[in-house]
Amino acid sequence: MSKVLIAMPNIGGIPPKVASCLFRLAKRINAVSVAFLDCSLIYDARNDFALEAINGGYDELLFIDSDIIFPDDCYEKLKALDADIATGIYYGRRGKHNPIIYKEITPLRPTQDGKDFIPAEPKPFDEIPEGTFEVKGCGMGMCLIKTKALDEICSISHNAPFEPYMGLGEDLAFCYRASQLGLTMKANSYIPLGHIGEKVYTANDYAL
Repeated sequence: MSKVLIAMPNIGGIPPKVASCLFRLAKRINAVSVAFLDCSLIYDARNDFALEAINGGYDELLFIDSDIIFPDDCYEKLKALDADIATGIYYGRRGKHNPIIYKEITPLRPTQDGKDFIPAEPKPFDEIPEGTFEVKGCGMGMCLIKTKALDEICSISHNAPFEPYMGLGEDLAFCYRASQLGLTMKANSYIPLGHIGEKVYTANDYAL
């Protein structure tokens, strides 16, 4: 049986809907610890959780953001993907409400003449595949990471796997490092997640 650390970085209160989801999930999983961390820098919180998972002898780290609503069986569904990094799909709260998954990540890089830089370019999916599929990047709002994978990424990042890198924020910088190591990243479109904003954003908003 896996020993799981559920980690929720938090810079404010936890909405009641999220707290209810978290309570039901924690009751459902055996050998689980739930940790909260208030931190003004999100990547510092994620780095601290990563080291806690490694040093605490956990098999997996499950990140859940405090603005994500999720089903009771999300852990089982993520674990069934059998990936180093497994994610559900949630949608942005602004603009076109795009899904927070990417099929390619390119960090900031110099132009051919070396006189300027090309911005970092996370490439979104044109359409979301059905079922399970590979990704190169994702948000950490609902993400299950094997501790063995965390350890590998820590080894190339001076124990700061979520440190922003070359124009990439903490989540995509982590995913970029994982891809450089050949670690597997998978998503599943059948894990329904909601993203709390002025309303709960779902796949229906993206379809509009």
